[in-house]
Amino acid sequence: MGNVVIDNHVAPAGEQKVSPVIQQLKLSQIVICPGTQARAAEHETAVSDYAEAMKDGAVFPPVVVFDNGEGAEQGDDPLYFLGDGFHRVAACTRNGTETISAEIRQGGRLEALKYSIEMLRDGIKNGLRTTSYDKRHAVKMALLNFTEASQTEIAALCGVTQQYVSKIAGTLQRVVTSTETRKDSRGRPQPKRKPRRKKLTPQEQKQLDECEATIAKHVTSSWGMHYAEMAILDLELISPTDSEREQAFAHVEQWIAGARQQQAA
Repeated sequence: MGNVVIDNHVAPAGEQKVSPVIQQLKLSQIVICPGTQARAAEHETAVSDYAEAMKDGAVFPPVVVFDNGEGAEQGDDPLYFLGDGFHRVAACTRNGTETISAEIRQGGRLEALKYSIEMLRDGIKNGLRTTSYDKRHAVKMALLNFTEASQTEIAALCGVTQQYVSKIAGTLQRVVTSTETRKDSRGRPQPKRKPRRKKLTPQEQKQLDECEATIAKHVTSSWGMHYAEMAILDLELISPTDSEREQAFAHVEQWIAGARQQQAA
């Protein structure tokens, strides 16, 4: 599965287990942008409930992060890829909390993604319901990131059938093809449509700037098409009757326009 091995090893009786490393991390050290979330989206109700519970003094289990051992640039704090605890991190961010308890494991972004998918598959998500969108998103993430894995391996990782994986893979291939060029009814290439523009709020722009900075620093350019494909499939999940559909599209269009301007500068 790329550089990630599906390990079904069970420790025999008497084998010594390695104690997990628990440490307080700054939220700024936890990398979320590159894509390690198996769920299609965070549950707003869960984030709000967690935030309120934290204010009341509730203690939550440590989140799980992965350290690839490469270290940080001189003068920077080390960064970790989040594998589990997205709602807890979001709740801490909402409360203005600067640190969170984390279990540190060895591995990079792919190991974090694999762990997140396994947690979703096994239902170990603090009681949050797994939706059909979550299942589809997990399979899509696995297909795009673990390109050397067979559909059978992907199915086992995500807890679905091989037929389901094949269906998502076919959809993904159609999306990739459709992004290459736009044609008219006679098959003639057409220029790309100009995106509409909508001004972002200061908070939205700040979030986009922070995400862009993280991606530019820690994600290689060779992942570009993978993330474009994932974004398109995620946008497909927005229902035509969703009241925020146009706002979501404008949000994406604004990001694209800003990224192009920044690249041209």
